Amino acid sequence: MAVEQGLDAKRIQELDRQYVLHSWSVQDQISPLPVAGGDGRYFWDYDGNRYLDFASQLVNVSIGHQHPKLVAAIKEQADRLCTIGPPMANDKRWSSPG
Repeated sequence: MAVEQGLDAKRIQELDRQYVLHSWSVQDQISPLPVAGGDGRYFWDYDGNRYLDFASQLVNVSIGHQHPKLVAAIKEQADRLCTIGPPMANDKRWSSPG
């Protein structure tokens, strides 16, 4: 569990509230937890506290944080083509893994 030195949790929270729109939330009533990293089923904050992530599948798939195959696939695709617009096609949008 590595926690990078730099901005502290309070400043990260302030910047997050200033620049990030959190969907499904009343913006001035949220207090987002600053997350420093994650691995598998756990994530941790900037104070080094580790949490079991019961909600990882809420927005993503339930494969955990930093799954090596997913990280490799993202890196490979980013080297090839980072993004395209919705009306465009690409072989990676429909192809199955593996």
